[in-house]
Amino acid sequence: MEKIYEDLHRILDEERLLDILNLSYSVMDNNYRALSAQASSMPNVHVYQELLDYCHEQVVQYIRNYDHLMNILCQPTNIQPVYFSIVESDAFKSLCTEEFKGFPRIIAMAMLAGTEAAVANCTLQVLEDQDESIVRYLDELVDTYQGYLLDALAYGKGEKKSVFFTDNNL
Repeated sequence: MEKIYEDLHRILDEERLLDILNLSYSVMDNNYRALSAQASSMPNVHVYQELLDYCHEQVVQYIRNYDHLMNILCQPTNIQPVYFSIVESDAFKSLCTEEFKGFPRIIAMAMLAGTEAAVANCTLQVLEDQDESIVRYLDELVDTYQGYLLDALAYGKGEKKSVFFTDNNL
């Protein structure tokens, strides 16, 4: 695994990272618009929209940093501290009234996991011509982050799922 991490650091120059970032922004924007459209039909649309806006802003700020992109690609368990930095903020807590219970946390989990899955998938697209071990690793990484996303969504539907993220696929 160390060799793959070293190879990723070597081949992901600033130009490729910018390509990954731009592709990721496009996916994130599409996901954000889809979630906003769904929120528009909810009874408390203004609260959900504020929550979506805040979470979207936080994950955009997070991935804007190239070191954070590399963390996403080389540390699949990095999601937990980022998640807690979002949900423990005063701004987030102001949106989490008792009336909405854990739903805002589920939105934060889903947005973050979805963003990290998008970053991993966009990296896979950019590096699809690389060594097979790197491509296989990135494919498994996409599965890991998509698993986090599916767990967050299942948890939101009331299923017994872990809200802690571990890299079970890698």
